[in-house]
Amino acid sequence: MLEAASVSPNPFSDFVQIEFPAGTPADTEVVLTDVSGKIVLERSLSDAREHLPTANLPGGIYFLKIKSGDGERIWKLVKQ
Repeated sequence: MLEAASVSPNPFSDFVQIEFPAGTPADTEVVLTDVSGKIVLERSLSDAREHLPTANLPGGIYFLKIKSGDGERIWKLVKQ
């Protein structure tokens, strides 16, 4: 299921959108960290499409990790 997930836009500014075409897997969590590994956003996901607010983050490189019972997947994102 995580292979089908999409994260956009990249680069991002005010939000990051996560989409699961087949629905969100059970017990799915998302963690956004900055380049130093500091967690800047963490939440559970329940909808097939989620918007993560990012307007308050400074520009730079971030890593978005999605974890579920299916495993985990990481995206490298750039905040403008």
